[in-house]
Amino acid sequence: MKKADEAKMRTSTVEVPVIEPHGIYYADDLPRLLRFGRDTAAREIAAGRLRVAERCGRYYFTGQMLLDWIEGGVVNGNGHQG
Repeated sequence: MKKADEAKMRTSTVEVPVIEPHGIYYADDLPRLLRFGRDTAAREIAAGRLRVAERCGRYYFTGQMLLDWIEGGVVNGNGHQG
């Protein structure tokens, strides 16, 4: 491997989404932001795991709702949520 390629690999960065706790997000934002399929949010809402606010026929999420959902899925060492 060339030195230039090695240097590029070391300096490349991974894009990390930042969720602002007081930010407002729309359902259309979630697949891009969290990298999951379009039906995942609907499934998580129906299961009661993802909180959502509905106003004027549109779903709204605060950043804190998303962070709570992510943190609520923490898996302990034996592979179970806890």
